[in-house]
Amino acid sequence: MKTNCRQCDKEFDVRPCVVRDGNGKYCSRDCMGKARSRLFIGENNPAWRGGPVICTCFVCGKQFERKRSDIKDGQNQYCSYVCMGEGRKGNRGDLAPAWKGGKIQLVCETCGKHYKLYPSQATPTRRYCSVKCKGKAARGITYIDRVCAYCGKSFQLKESDAKRGRGQYCSQTCFRKSDSFNLPVDVRGKNNPNWRGGVTPIYASIRTSKNYNEWRNAVYARDNWTCQECGDNKGGNLHAHHVFSFAQFPEHRFATWNGLTLCATCHQKCHPDSGLSHIRSNRIGKPPVPSSRLPHANPGRLL
Repeated sequence: MKTNCRQCDKEFDVRPCVVRDGNGKYCSRDCMGKARSRLFIGENNPAWRGGPVICTCFVCGKQFERKRSDIKDGQNQYCSYVCMGEGRKGNRGDLAPAWKGGKIQLVCETCGKHYKLYPSQATPTRRYCSVKCKGKAARGITYIDRVCAYCGKSFQLKESDAKRGRGQYCSQTCFRKSDSFNLPVDVRGKNNPNWRGGVTPIYASIRTSKNYNEWRNAVYARDNWTCQECGDNKGGNLHAHHVFSFAQFPEHRFATWNGLTLCATCHQKCHPDSGLSHIRSNRIGKPPVPSSRLPHANPGRLL
């Protein structure tokens, strides 16, 4: 049968059974959507409940609109986030509706310091004010009370450190501000109050000097920070080896040509007797050395 579309008035064919069921009013889904969007907007919608509600801000008194669904969630008190922040300032501490007394005061079992926790956090296992105090209790380390020699502040120190003469200052800041740190530049050697008669070996002093550090870095840079035996280039695993002995040839200690980059394993192979064995070098560029002063060479591979 023929019928006209209620939206565009176009004539179209439809089966009589569809018309009897109350359908067949529109020629297409597009026309049906356009018609329903016009018919079911605002008051024409079956679910219409009166539209937005006019509310008044509790802080500034300004009137604003809110959906009825937002009013159910309690979002009709403030017109903006700024007013909400101002309105909730008074709902803190004991003025808040959910106030339960605040934090409770406890005493640390290690240092005796008073600290505060919320009641929900004050479980039987929370017996210490910090992780540091908890670690002290677990390790059983004994601590003693000390007073800083600079600022007079009380602090705790390990008993073992106190026996070694440490712990005069509570922090590095106080140490740097003290007279012990600001000594004159010429207070060295026997003139230093910490002088012990020169107990540091001469070799250790040389190996920790600035010249030795510069020589070692120069050797590493020349060899591209790579072991010249096995090719290892891992950081922290490299040694600077003296081709001609550090002890027997003091005049060549800081010569870059006398250095060779080796890993810890290869360096150990060079000195099997006391830690490390001498290896000789056939590299070009070394100065002539009297044969009487050349160290004994191992029968292994010459470098």
